Formats: sequence, C-alpha cells, structure tokens
Amino acid sequence: MKGAEGVLVAGLVSSTDADGRRVYSESDKRALVERALAPGVSVSRLALDHGLNSNLLRKWIRRYQGTSVRLARQAGSPRLLPVVTAEPEAVPSSISQVTPSI
Repeated sequence: MKGAEGVLVAGLVSSTDADGRRVYSESDKRALVERALAPGVSVSRLALDHGLNSNLLRKWIRRYQGTSVRLARQAGSPRLLPVVTAEPEAVPSSISQVTPSI
C-alpha cells in the first residue's frame, strides 16, 4: 500500500490461496477504500499504483459502503418516513366544464 509520501508499502497481499488467488489483509483493503473515497482521487490510478485491477478496488468500495450503511442503521440513525398524500381539493364544476378553444 502507498504511504503518505506516495511510496508503495509492502504487505497488501497477505497470502495466496491454493488456486493461486491473492488474499489481501482487511486493514489494507479498508485503508485503500478510505483513500479512494477522498475527494479528487482517481480509483483507477490508485488501483494501478497498487497493482490491483480497478474493478476489484471498486468492489471493495461497494462492500465498504454497504457495511457503513448497515452500521449506521444499527447505531440508530434516523429512518425515512412514509409519504402520505392528501386528497386533492375538488375542482369547481364551472372550471371542469370549460372546453379549450382550438
């Protein structure tokens, strides 16, 4: 992962599965996602700088955002209220009988 000075930091890949897939540490994933969500950061550039596919980093972002939404709901954040519509006022009969002139 990149440090504050822009140098790659070793340790993004924590291990490799038996089928050859890389396993990334959760703390490094979260750090990359938080950096990707900063204003003005290019997700594609950040991914390339760390040897990742940009789609993988975007997948991590979606997961992170879903987790933060669930945590906010569990913390008792306000929920949306149902929309209730009132009956429209009756239209006077004199207006409803007027036909437009063509």
